[in-house]
Amino acid sequence: MLRHNHKNAVYYRVDAISPTKTKKSVSGWIWRGYLKPGYNPNFTKVKSISLDNATNEEYNQFIKQSKYQQLTRDILALFPNSTVSKPLSRYALFREPKDKIINNVATFKAMDDFLNVKNRLTNQQRLAKIKAILEANGYTAANRQKKYVIGIYLTNFQWSDQYDTGDMHQGFVIGTK
Repeated sequence: MLRHNHKNAVYYRVDAISPTKTKKSVSGWIWRGYLKPGYNPNFTKVKSISLDNATNEEYNQFIKQSKYQQLTRDILALFPNSTVSKPLSRYALFREPKDKIINNVATFKAMDDFLNVKNRLTNQQRLAKIKAILEANGYTAANRQKKYVIGIYLTNFQWSDQYDTGDMHQGFVIGTK
């Protein structure tokens, strides 16, 4: 709390680093009345987003805008008439019953196994493997034209030994209404 014009007001210290190559640091104080909850609506350089804090709209904008979500967009393109649900995406990750917003949800052990092990595949190679898993489970090109509710959370990185795999988790499920 700071005192300004003989009144107490709450200010926050803000530190930011420019995403450009210069990595210029900017910092200062901002009155809390100028802030609102949520994410910066420009997701172009955002690597990940918390499903606990984001709204459904913010999560969908993140998928559409983030350069790190190309594989997610490629998978969603396989389901052109479907929508992404943030709660169902949480279900894809954690399998918590409260996030299962519809009763009929398909989970895929082979998909979970594939998404959550180390690999050095390109996005095209991953997409081919994901398509094969889907087709093996009856989600052929014709079936993928139906309207589904998709739960998906991909971090879009290549596994390497520098990552602690215990902290990395990805998920994919398909729900029907």
